[in-house]
Amino acid sequence: MRRSVVPSPLFILLMVAILPPNALAQAPVAAEAGGHSADPGNSPHSPPSTAAVLTETFDDPLGGWRTRWLATNTNMTNYYLCAGDSGDENYRGNNPCGLWICDDNPNNAAIITLAQPWGASIRRFEIGIQAFVDATYTIYDPDGVVVYASSLPINYSGPYSCSTTPYVANTPSGIGRFEITSSSQVEGNMAIDNVSADVGDVTALLSRSWGSVKAIYR
Repeated sequence: MRRSVVPSPLFILLMVAILPPNALAQAPVAAEAGGHSADPGNSPHSPPSTAAVLTETFDDPLGGWRTRWLATNTNMTNYYLCAGDSGDENYRGNNPCGLWICDDNPNNAAIITLAQPWGASIRRFEIGIQAFVDATYTIYDPDGVVVYASSLPINYSGPYSCSTTPYVANTPSGIGRFEITSSSQVEGNMAIDNVSADVGDVTALLSRSWGSVKAIYR
């Protein structure tokens, strides 16, 4: 009969002492295929499951924005396509940085509707605007209640040079739509850039300016 050998306490202590520090650590869990988490704003109309900051800077090629969160969750379009001046999503015209905003009807108002329930998940919204006509910028929650309003004075300080003014709104009840209205034609006279939205669990998000997130999130 074979006798089972029980290691002595001294032997066990010696083995533990010479093992690498991480030898007893649990092996890491394998990442999901692709190694990336889902973009919480890239699934049309679905609210994010976790807090996130989404940004849009209309980088080249311009048409790429059509596949990202801002385009897939709103009726916003490029003015040149909205007005029928061009069929090319990459066409910027005389706006080298951002977008000439339009909904689907070039007139005295750009009425941008957000898909629900995605829009209801927005807790902070920022947009850079350069106005070439006097206008008013208004944000409504999903129930149609005004949650933010600001005048947009004409800004000729740097036409076509990316000089937008940031407008920031806290939106605890979310956003149903925002409007830029004027007695003059808005579309074709209103440049936007540097759009960001804090979405999801607001308790997990810190208050931040555009400059603090631009280099981190994309």
